[in-house]
Amino acid sequence: MSGLLLAWIGAALAGKIYINNLPVETLPVIEMRNVTVRFDAEGNIWIDAPNYQVRQVAPPTYLPGQPGQPGQPGALTPSGVPVGRWWLVTEDAGSVGSAVDVMVNGQVVRRVISGQPQLIMDIGAWLRPGDNEISLLIQPGTPAGGVLSVYIGQGDNRDGTIRLGSPDVRWTRRAGDPAEGTIRTFHVTVPPAPAVNPQP
Repeated sequence: MSGLLLAWIGAALAGKIYINNLPVETLPVIEMRNVTVRFDAEGNIWIDAPNYQVRQVAPPTYLPGQPGQPGQPGALTPSGVPVGRWWLVTEDAGSVGSAVDVMVNGQVVRRVISGQPQLIMDIGAWLRPGDNEISLLIQPGTPAGGVLSVYIGQGDNRDGTIRLGSPDVRWTRRAGDPAEGTIRTFHVTVPPAPAVNPQP
């Protein structure tokens, strides 16, 4: 089964997709062979893929009372990246038919789809000091209408307004761009957090 067919099925039906009995919210551009596909009365799609391993990846979480808890001044994520410093921001100028999965260091952070409200998201929990790989998995589709843009970079939250400097990742899909899926990969270097001197 091609990734194009999977993407079409996910968009066409109101049910959920399950692979090896696990619910799947985001699918990369993939091709799966020797699988069995079943449909139930609720519109769910069940894909039995005995030759594939599927696992759920939960986003990193903050534990109460530990560094990285949102709202703490100078808080760090468990990997040592400052909270409220690295942002994913989207802009949609009336685009139609575009979808892209944003992956950070191999984990899907969010799927961005035409017509959604603007997304402003702190992605520090998925980053680590040093080199980070950010991949944009552009899903198959026929883009039309306006422009869909994704930006990732350092910024400041000033009274609820996120101000990005020069984004490390800039991606735009316009009407007439190729319909087939593809992957764009970026490497972003996150500087180590400054050392904090303990209070006497």
